[in-house]
Amino acid sequence: KGGALGRESAKALAKIGGNEATTGTDAIHSQMNLAEGLAKAEYAWALCTLGDTRGFPVLLESVASRIITAKSLPEFDPDLIMRLGSTDKLIEFSKHQDPMLQMYAATELGFRRDSDTVPALLELVKSKNLDVAESAAISLGRTADKRAGPALLETMRTKPALKDSILGAITQSVGSPGLEVIYRNVKDPAFKYKIIGKLKKLNDPRSADLLLEIANEEVPSYTSPNKPETEMTEAEKKAARKRREADEIRNQAIWTLENLGDHRIAEMMFEKTKWERISEELIPDAAIRYRQDDMSRKIANGVVTWLGKIRPEGSSDYLMKIYEVNKPYSNTPECAQRVTVDIGPLMEAMGRSGDPRFCSVITPFLEKDEGFFFQAASQAIARLKCKGALKDFVKRMKMTKEERKEERFAQLLESRDWQMEDRLQERRNSIMAVKYLEDPGASKALMEILEDPKDDQELRKEAAASLAYCADEKTMDEIVTKLKDTSIDIIVRAALIQGLWHNPSPSAVEAMMQILEGQGDFELVKPAAIAVGESADPANHDRLNKLLDHSDEHRRRAAVLAILLGGNMTRINRVLELLKGQENSLLIRKWYEEHPVFLTKKMFDTKTIFVRLTNAKLLADKTENTGNDVLWPWKHLMQRLKNGWDEAPGGLTKLEIRHLMSDAVRSDPKYGNLAAEMLGSLSERGRLLALQAEKGPQSTIARDTLRKLNTKSL
Repeated sequence: KGGALGRESAKALAKIGGNEATTGTDAIHSQMNLAEGLAKAEYAWALCTLGDTRGFPVLLESVASRIITAKSLPEFDPDLIMRLGSTDKLIEFSKHQDPMLQMYAATELGFRRDSDTVPALLELVKSKNLDVAESAAISLGRTADKRAGPALLETMRTKPALKDSILGAITQSVGSPGLEVIYRNVKDPAFKYKIIGKLKKLNDPRSADLLLEIANEEVPSYTSPNKPETEMTEAEKKAARKRREADEIRNQAIWTLENLGDHRIAEMMFEKTKWERISEELIPDAAIRYRQDDMSRKIANGVVTWLGKIRPEGSSDYLMKIYEVNKPYSNTPECAQRVTVDIGPLMEAMGRSGDPRFCSVITPFLEKDEGFFFQAASQAIARLKCKGALKDFVKRMKMTKEERKEERFAQLLESRDWQMEDRLQERRNSIMAVKYLEDPGASKALMEILEDPKDDQELRKEAAASLAYCADEKTMDEIVTKLKDTSIDIIVRAALIQGLWHNPSPSAVEAMMQILEGQGDFELVKPAAIAVGESADPANHDRLNKLLDHSDEHRRRAAVLAILLGGNMTRINRVLELLKGQENSLLIRKWYEEHPVFLTKKMFDTKTIFVRLTNAKLLADKTENTGNDVLWPWKHLMQRLKNGWDEAPGGLTKLEIRHLMSDAVRSDPKYGNLAAEMLGSLSERGRLLALQAEKGPQSTIARDTLRKLNTKSL
C-alpha cells in the first residue's frame, strides 16, 4: 500500500522468503515504479531477494549511485547482485567506473564457468584500486588458468602491499589450484617454501599431484667439502645453500602428502626407516648424537604407524623388510641402540595390516619374558584374528586354580605385591585383546571375570568393556536374564549392561527402557540410559521425552543423557530446564564426557553421529549468548572427531573421518550441511574448497559454509 508501512512490509516478505512471500512480488513491483530514492531502492532489493529480476536494474543503479549503503540498507548483501547477474552482465560490470561494482564483479567472475572470464579479470587486476586488484587476483587464482600465473606475479611485483594478502586470500578462498599457479611461476626458493607451508596447513586434497611432482624432483647434486662453512668458498656455500633449500621444499612436500594419506609416497616413507647413526667423528658430543638418533628413530616409528593406518599397496612388504633388517628384537640396551624402528609400533602396524602372514612373526613374542612384548603382540594378533588366538587369550585371562585358591588377585591382601604385576598385565592385555576378535566364544569367560567378587576390580571393568564387542544376541539375552536376578550383586549387574552398549539387540534395548521407566535399581539407570542412547532407535523417542518428567530425578538425568546420545530434541526447553541445576549439569556432563564415543563407520552409516551432533548443536544454538551456554556436548564431540578414534574394533582414524564427512556433504541431503559445518569446525578449509569446486549440490553447501567462516574474498 506504499508509505513507510508498505516499504517495511516488502522488506519483511523478502526476509521471510518462500513461495507464499513471492505472491507479493507484483505489488512490490508496482510500488517500486511509484517510489523515489531510497524507497525505490528498498522495493528493488525486496524484489531481487525474492528472485524477481524486474528489480535488478533499479538495484544496480542504486548501488552505483550510493543510494544503497551498509548504513542506509543494512540488509543488503552485495552477493545478491552477483547471483542475479549473468556472466555477460558481470563482465560488463567489470568495465564500470564504480570500483565497488568492479570489486563485486571481480569476486564473482572467479566462480563462473559458462564463458571465458579471464580477460576481464586480467584487466581488473591492473586496477589502481587495491580492493579491486586483490579481488581480481583471488578470482584469477580460482580459475587455475595458465594465463593467471604471470598476471598474479606481476601484481605482487607492482603492488607489493598486496603480496601477502593475495597469497593469504588465495589460500583461504581458492586453495590448491590458485597456489599451484603461483608456485609454477615463481623462482624464489624461500617463496616456494612458503607456498608449500600454506598447502600443508590447508590440507587440500587437490594439492597431491603438485606435491608428488615436487617430491619426485631431482635434488641438486652436492658433495660436502667436510669443513666448516666459514672455511668454504663462495661457490661451495652457494651449492650447499641450493641443496639445503631443495631438500627443505621436498621434505615439506612429502610431509604434506603424508598428512593427506597419499598412497603414492609409500616408497619415500619407507626410505625414512633406513637412517644411519651419526658417527662420533662427525659429532663428538654423545648427548647431541643421542638426541639426533632418537629423533631419527621417532620419525621411523611414525613411518610404520603411517603404513599401518593408511595401508598403501605393498605396505605389508615394507613392514616385513623393516622387521627383517632389525631383528632380533630384545628388551636390552644393546637392541635399543641397534634397531632403527622400535618393535612396539612395528607390531601395531603389522596388526593393522590385516596380513595373516604376520601371525607367525608376532606369536613368538607372546612367550618372551618382557611384559612389553606381550602387550604389543597380543593387540596385533587379535587385530589379525590369528588362528588359535581366542583359545590362547581365554586361557591366559582366567585365574589358575592356584591363583584362585591363594586369592592372589583379591584386593587388600599381602599377596598382591610387585611379583603379581607381570601376571596382572598378562591377564589385562588378554582381556583387552579379545575385543578385537569380536568372537562370542569369549563372552562366557568375560562374564565369569566380570561377576567374580574375588577378582581384580580393574580387570572386571576391562572384561565389561570387551564384552560389549563380543556379545551376540544370545549373550545379550543372557545378560538381560542376569539383570533380573536380584541375587547377583547390583554393581555386577550394572557392569553387565556395558556388554549391550556397542551393538544392543532390540530386545535388550527394550529391557533397558523398562529399567529407565521403572523404580529403584539406582546403579542400573546410567548404564541403561547409555545402551538406549547408543541404539538411537526412533521408537523410543517419545518414551525418553516422557521420562523427562519422571518422579525420580536420577531417571530424569538419565533421560537427558539418552536423548543427547541418540534421542530427539522435541522437548529441548525441558532438557535445558533440567540442565540449569548445577548438580544436574555437572553430573550429566560427567556422564557424557566419560562415555566413549564409538566412532565407527557404522555410526556414520546409521547417521547416529549426525543425530548426536544435531542434538549438541541445538543446545549450543539455543543457549548462545544467554549467559548459560551449553557448549560442552559439541566441543566434546568435535574433539573426538578431530583426533579420531581407532583404538577399538571398527574405529576410524582422523583421515577416515574426514573422508566420510566429505562423502556426507556430497550424498546426504539431510545431514550434508551439518557435515560441512563439521569440516569447518575442524579447520578443514581445503576439503571445503575442494567440495566447492565439484559439480553438484555439494558445491553450494561448501560455498555457503565457507561464507559463514567469514572469508573476506567470499
